[in-house]
Amino acid sequence: MNATELVDQLNSAGGEIYIADPSERVRAKYRRAIHGAKEQGLVPEGFQLWHTGRDRGDMVIRLLNRHTKPPRVVPPVRAPETARAPVIAKTVKRSTIDLKPAIASLAVSKGLLPRCRTILQQLTDEALRRGYEVLAGVEKSSLVIVASGEHLPFRLFEEQDTAPAPPPTKAELRLNPWRLPPTTIKVPTGRLALRLDHYYRNRTWADRTRWRLEDRLTEVIDHVDSLARAEIERQREAHEKGLRDLEAWEAGAVAARHAYIAALNRRRIRSQAARSGRAHALREFADLVLVRAEAEADPPSAAQMREWQGAILVEAGRIDPLTTPAELRLLEPEEITAHELAPYMPRGMSIYYRPVVPAFPLPATPPGQVTASVAPVVLR
Repeated sequence: MNATELVDQLNSAGGEIYIADPSERVRAKYRRAIHGAKEQGLVPEGFQLWHTGRDRGDMVIRLLNRHTKPPRVVPPVRAPETARAPVIAKTVKRSTIDLKPAIASLAVSKGLLPRCRTILQQLTDEALRRGYEVLAGVEKSSLVIVASGEHLPFRLFEEQDTAPAPPPTKAELRLNPWRLPPTTIKVPTGRLALRLDHYYRNRTWADRTRWRLEDRLTEVIDHVDSLARAEIERQREAHEKGLRDLEAWEAGAVAARHAYIAALNRRRIRSQAARSGRAHALREFADLVLVRAEAEADPPSAAQMREWQGAILVEAGRIDPLTTPAELRLLEPEEITAHELAPYMPRGMSIYYRPVVPAFPLPATPPGQVTASVAPVVLR
């Protein structure tokens, strides 16, 4: 669209062009055409170009008399949309976790149980909202959050302080006269703490002077997020390493097969050469026996020598590989056992153990279950 085309389009359309909500690219073309028409003097004498919708909405371009008030722009009436059925908002039912086993297993003061119930409920709700699975009352913990297939056990407990022990009573002294009474005891403090006990990733959040444990629950779930990301990265690295190990093992198995076949044919070559040499020596010996038989004056002895010379020739033909052309070629067995390939595997690899590529992402494994990374395989 240029300035000349815009003026021609206005003249042919009766002095008015209406574009319904054009794209930014089309809108910019029309703006440039309007500016070009004004600069090049293409607007007829006594008229002016008037337009709306420079930046947004519908665009209307009119060719009006210079002293005429621009009319009110009324967009064309669009056909009414077909009636639609009302959309009923569906409420997603949140999965509920029974926290009674977790509450019953807490070793806290009785007055702290309402706080414990609130903390566990808030932690469960936030974990479920972020898409994690929550288990209650398992693994000797209060809650277990399953993130990226990794079980993260959390234990809610009451912190304790050390205090001087009260003096023993006479009954306690009579009961255990040989045992020294304790000098200190543990007393509950009323402070709640939440501890993550998971291998080397241990961390504790607790009540302090400036905050309460409830204020740290978002930080707890953020820490779970970071552990989940780290676990996903670990799974990805394990998967990629498994692929590299499997590729290297398969290449090593192919190289071991080629090395075994080459060594097998080298042994066959040396064996055939030795057998051919023995056959040649036997034939030369047979010729000497024949010469001796012809020089023998005693006919019975000469006949025996000729019979012996024939047996020597038969033996030479039996061991000579040149008499069996089918053996004079490279041999490549269809089946090679793992025991035969084992000596030719690269250093650090075993033909009996094919690397297993860990799945990515790993499925959630039950608590305490251990998955093996390699499995014994015998290749044929």
